[in-house]
Amino acid sequence: MKKQTSIFLVLLVTLITSACTLLVAKNVPGKKQKTIPKTFCGSYVIVTGNEIYSFLDDAQIEVKITEEGIETNDPEKGPSFSKLGDSLYWSKVGKDAYLSMGEGKFSVYKMVKSGSDIIMSPVAAKEGTTKEQLQKYFKDVELEGEVNEMTGESYLVTIDDKKLKSFFKSDIFTGDEFKLVAKKN
Repeated sequence: MKKQTSIFLVLLVTLITSACTLLVAKNVPGKKQKTIPKTFCGSYVIVTGNEIYSFLDDAQIEVKITEEGIETNDPEKGPSFSKLGDSLYWSKVGKDAYLSMGEGKFSVYKMVKSGSDIIMSPVAAKEGTTKEQLQKYFKDVELEGEVNEMTGESYLVTIDDKKLKSFFKSDIFTGDEFKLVAKKN
């Protein structure tokens, strides 16, 4: 089994335990890139900006993004590296950048450069979002597994590149964001 970057596992766990409808993609959006753009490369610390997840902020998880992949240094778990193409994918839809993690089923994050920081927005819908609402933005929407009392519903979707930008502007998008704050040297 291919190793996945610990930061994204932490973010996925955070999403699962938050009040949202988890969306797992069957595909990587847009066109896969061979490298991560230099403008996104650098050393960062994850900041959630949410009191509920202050433990993540307190952990001071370091993230180093290179053109080839992402290295994390979790004080508890130690360093890990995920290389592009090895369960980690950088892609573009128009001018928008996305980071996808997984094989066959993907957790997808919209990546936006904000000054020297990066804002990561997961492809996730508000709690209680229905299949019918999701079908406006995604293809092949199907309930994944049974509904879990703690995490709610989870849907397996095929991302429709033409409608992805509209999803992030819709009233069903969670609005959740994580920030990778550039480390000061």
